[in-house]
Amino acid sequence: MNLLAIFAVVMLSTVAQAVNEGGCTLQSVTYDAATWEKGWRDDILRLQSDNPKWDIGCAAMKDGEPQIESWLNYCQARKIIAVAQDNFGDSTPMANLGEPDHNVMSSHTYTYLCDGETVVKEVPIEPLAGFLRHPLLHCFTSAHQYMVSTDHIVMPFRDEIILPFGARTYLFDLGSDLYDGGDAHSNQKWIIDSYKARGLHFDRIVSWEKQNYPPEIIFRSMPMDVFLNSTFFNLPVSTAATSNMNFLAGLRLLAVPKDWVVVKLDLENEITEIEMIYQIFEDEQLRGLIDEIHWDHHVLKTPMTSIWGLEGMDINDHNTLGASYVILSKLREFGIRAHSWV
Repeated sequence: MNLLAIFAVVMLSTVAQAVNEGGCTLQSVTYDAATWEKGWRDDILRLQSDNPKWDIGCAAMKDGEPQIESWLNYCQARKIIAVAQDNFGDSTPMANLGEPDHNVMSSHTYTYLCDGETVVKEVPIEPLAGFLRHPLLHCFTSAHQYMVSTDHIVMPFRDEIILPFGARTYLFDLGSDLYDGGDAHSNQKWIIDSYKARGLHFDRIVSWEKQNYPPEIIFRSMPMDVFLNSTFFNLPVSTAATSNMNFLAGLRLLAVPKDWVVVKLDLENEITEIEMIYQIFEDEQLRGLIDEIHWDHHVLKTPMTSIWGLEGMDINDHNTLGASYVILSKLREFGIRAHSWV
């Protein structure tokens, strides 16, 4: 399907049911893994490999070409909607974007009670498949653009969720680098702009970055709206309970369950990252505060292992591709939109 055809489909929207968001409370979040995702999850211990060619896994990816095409076409359709809303102020509702293929696309279902009425929102999310990067990378092409591409990640539109009266939106960026540093397809500017294009504007952005930068370098490229809403700690994140740099302790103080909280976790420090993830697993209050996590989990038994410089590392319970599947699946089942970041 070409881009004009996709655009024609996504613009045939129906009017969504009017909801008084101020009177809504979230009752539950459930996760429905797509059939294709379940197949990968169930078979990943056989498919993962230290073989640089990743032959067995790539054979499974190539068997899934129709699913990959459906996945990427759906993501492209959503991107066209985002561009139309962001650049042209198009306010066409998302009600009839076109149903995703539920054999391919996973989803979370949010159930709200709004002034005595039950309102249900189903929000799609990309499947956990392959080695949890762009599905064309390595098995189909070695092009660098797919190494850093986030075109396969499904971010929510504002119209797909409900924010009750007084709810705030937060981005906690752990390992942020500079606002427009690193790769233009995955840096903080890209994250903020991508959510903004989907109607979600962050009220507060809290960043941690251990690499030392002068203040004039940190803030010089930020637009005024980002600068005024930003707190930048030029220090490493800590998991120590008594540390002011403990992100999870700060989260408890700043956010409440009705807020929409996005976390990007990319510290290049496996021990700290895993400690944070397990603290979230073990704490129901924390799980209730986080809505979305983008996590760059560096692991063994994937074509990315050599790129990350992990060859020769001893295997443990949380540093293989199979472990990534377990952890991301568990986060999703807790109601957190967990994405494998780049």
